[in-house]
Amino acid sequence: MKRFESCVRFALGVIACGLLQTSSQAEIINIDFTTDDSGRTLIHGQVISTLPDVQAGDSLFEFGSLLSVRTTQGASGHLGAVVFDSTPGGPGETTGDPDDDLLVDLGNILTLQDPTRPATIDTGAGANGLVFRGPDDVRLPGAGSIFFEFNEPVAPKSLDIIDADTGVTGEVVLTDMFGNTRTYTIYPNWTFDISDEGPMGYATLLLDELAAQDAEGNGEDGVPGNADDFTSVLDQGLDPDKVMSIEVRFLGDEPSGWSSFAIDNLRVGRVPEPGSLALALLAGALAIAAKGRRRS
Repeated sequence: MKRFESCVRFALGVIACGLLQTSSQAEIINIDFTTDDSGRTLIHGQVISTLPDVQAGDSLFEFGSLLSVRTTQGASGHLGAVVFDSTPGGPGETTGDPDDDLLVDLGNILTLQDPTRPATIDTGAGANGLVFRGPDDVRLPGAGSIFFEFNEPVAPKSLDIIDADTGVTGEVVLTDMFGNTRTYTIYPNWTFDISDEGPMGYATLLLDELAAQDAEGNGEDGVPGNADDFTSVLDQGLDPDKVMSIEVRFLGDEPSGWSSFAIDNLRVGRVPEPGSLALALLAGALAIAAKGRRRS
């Protein structure tokens, strides 16, 4: 009997250890817009369309395996979530009307397409779907939002914010499976403009951090170290391991600010559900216990 009890204790220890190790070893996924989540290559100017957010004439629906991407319209509007190649010397610099403040050398990045630049290279029937001739961000306040909606709960880690300079404000809103939220607010000049001030033109916003975050910029007053250099955060009971949606709001500083920033490298952790893992471990543990009981 004592041998059986020892086996049970051992089995319970296996379950606890397995759960602990798995929670600390979450699979980290980086969404960098080089490909979609099915491995299809994304190109400069390509519009990201998934149901139900479908651009007119677009025949290709990107993403959908891990997450879907959709947009909503703001006061000034936009023409969809668009890929921009930020490589110096690449198509973002050499074609159309170059947008030098987005040339931060991160490869493909994502922004909302300027509604004043509707010309397309491919009207939607080609291999890459709808492709804009001159992808560019919206230089008006209140463009709208990009939503990343996950098929299973994730633990957000970080997001690169690009060109959040003069007049630019934005918010990143995490929503968990229970409807609880956490909102990060980005204020003007959180980053520099790489074409004017450098050196990077972007900064990483930590999505698992509750403290205010500073970046390379000097805020609205231009003085480093003051309160306006930092992000703010409002947490309303978010479960950080069960996030289902991330909304990026392109706001602009009213009344004359811009929505002209971009994003890249959305990093999230994916942890197996404790319930399903516990069942698998329990089955193995019970087999160990049963074997020990027969021997006792």
